[in-house]
Amino acid sequence: MSDYGPINLKAHAILDALLVLVVASSPWLLGSSENQDATRYTFIVIAIGTGLNLVTDYPLGIVKKLAFKWHRVVEWLSLPHQC
Repeated sequence: MSDYGPINLKAHAILDALLVLVVASSPWLLGSSENQDATRYTFIVIAIGTGLNLVTDYPLGIVKKLAFKWHRVVEWLSLPHQC
């Protein structure tokens, strides 16, 4: 059995989809929707994240070209890290 981390693939896919919805609404929730650059940046991040989800070989993926291992690496690298 492969190591998919602390949650199963279906739960991970559901959380990914929910996160996209939360991030999409964040400019309005945080009051920065008047700032066009911030809103544009938010939707660029959403497009990249959605693309990652759609090409990953897991329940949310449609194209299924990217191994889930690499999906996790990209997510980990996108987190803010302290030196």
